[in-house]
Amino acid sequence: MPQNQPRISSKQQIAGINAVNTALEKSQSFARIFIDAGKQTTRIKRLAEQAKQQNITIEWVDKLTLDLMLPGIKHQGVIAELHRMDSTVSIADIAQTNDPLFLILDGIQDPHNLGACLRSAAAAQVDAVILPKNRSASVTPVVSKVACGGAEMLPIFYETNLTRTLNELKSYGLWSVALSGHSQQTIYQTDFRQGMVIVMGNEGDGVSHGLLNQVDFQAVIPMPGDMESLNVSVATGIVLFEALRQRAINST
Repeated sequence: MPQNQPRISSKQQIAGINAVNTALEKSQSFARIFIDAGKQTTRIKRLAEQAKQQNITIEWVDKLTLDLMLPGIKHQGVIAELHRMDSTVSIADIAQTNDPLFLILDGIQDPHNLGACLRSAAAAQVDAVILPKNRSASVTPVVSKVACGGAEMLPIFYETNLTRTLNELKSYGLWSVALSGHSQQTIYQTDFRQGMVIVMGNEGDGVSHGLLNQVDFQAVIPMPGDMESLNVSVATGIVLFEALRQRAINST
């Protein structure tokens, strides 16, 4: 398997107290942090103190400067600039760990949905997220803000061909399941306790036919109510936490 790189070496801006705090806790490489000098809340002061302890440069600016840096984003008075470094960890490295859990997001278009999926993935202890290089939202400041730090906690890989990547993961002995409304098998009848790849489709078309043809199982979230479908981020959270529940029982 090629040495997939989760990140591209560049500078990335993230906004919001939770996202910046998570990056601080993860000891990520900061270029600097911009803080609204007129917003001296307790949370801002704690964040600034932690940044000083890590010898991170702080620039005190006015709110207008922050607004112009990331137009339309609720920054909560904090924007950080990170050095996004290439990771030495590959998909193959993670695939060979003990019962890893991968999440493939097949063409999620809406950045808010992507951010919510990443937040759930981080909370559910997903080992890595895989996104397509094209026809998908990417990790932007909007996504990072919605993810509340989840985007900074997860290895995120961008792959050209998701079907090929799925087959490579299966070659390491991982099983795979795609969420599909046409399945007779529910997620509660699916065994998530082993090494697993969960595939979620986009908002309109669901999982692509190429991936559906390659997964080992298809599963559905049973909905006794009158709704035919759920928002992709809600569905992702339900599936991931069912996997987490099964794995927690299996480990006891």
